[in-house]
Amino acid sequence: MAFFSGISIQKRDSASEADGGELFKGAAFIAAGVLVASFMTMEIASALKLGLLAVGVVLCAVGVKWIVKYWKDNKAFEEFVPEWDKGRGMYDRFAKELNLWYEKGITPQDCDGDTAYFLKLQKERLDKKGLKLHESVVPSKGTSYGTGKVSRKSLWYTTDMMYENVSRKLSFENEFMSGIRRWRCTRSWHIHRMRRRPSSSA
Repeated sequence: MAFFSGISIQKRDSASEADGGELFKGAAFIAAGVLVASFMTMEIASALKLGLLAVGVVLCAVGVKWIVKYWKDNKAFEEFVPEWDKGRGMYDRFAKELNLWYEKGITPQDCDGDTAYFLKLQKERLDKKGLKLHESVVPSKGTSYGTGKVSRKSLWYTTDMMYENVSRKLSFENEFMSGIRRWRCTRSWHIHRMRRRPSSSA
């Protein structure tokens, strides 16, 4: 599944999305159970009626089991809140600091001068237009497999390119129009490049 050769993956805690197939199987088993049990109304032997009832009950019980599993998995997925963890390395530290920049205006510490200057110019342009940018980036839940990293070495330094599938929430607030906001939620790749000396650690 890698897009690059020599890729390494750092796994991330996540919750799996509920399998819709389990919900379908549950409904199908219950429907089959009800159908089988309905044959009890026919003029057949009592022993056969009891057998059909038992089969119907078993099928319904299996169906309920699948539906309960789907409900629990879906509840766990909905309640799971993915977060950046600074202990995982620079990728998470920078993503967390970038969110703080958009929330409180705190300049990220794990970025170079060019990135800090870009963020400063971006804010100045938005301020001139009376706009306030609200943005947050979090790891995607359910589809994310972790942080991918590809390292490329040269004689002078090593370039690490790290990426991850993220959920991005973006809005603009117009200060001249009573705080009207335009929201946009997307899923995208969050890419971070870092150059380091060959002798330094990742």
